[in-house]
Amino acid sequence: MPVVFPVVEMSFIETEIGGLYLIRAYCGCLYSSKICVFVRAWVQKEYRGQGWQKRMIKVRERAARKGCSAIVTYTTPDNFPSANSLIRCGFLLHEPMYAYAGREMMYFIKRF
Repeated sequence: MPVVFPVVEMSFIETEIGGLYLIRAYCGCLYSSKICVFVRAWVQKEYRGQGWQKRMIKVRERAARKGCSAIVTYTTPDNFPSANSLIRCGFLLHEPMYAYAGREMMYFIKRF
């Protein structure tokens, strides 16, 4: 089996206030064997409910479409906002062969 070295990409949405940069949201993904794995997404509490999560999903999806055949990701079963954002962006519930984040997680997939 070949060794795969994934590429990790992180994006930050920042605001400058008085010379300081405050992070409003961030997201990341990992690429391996034509699969994009969304590894993190977070939105600062004051900015939630404004569509940042869906925007970050769409940005990462555009990047993934350049060389991947699918995106996989996961969230906790009680994280309804994240699950709803993924579903609204066309992701489907998925049961992976290997539950890389643990069996208690909800996994999603989007193929193209």
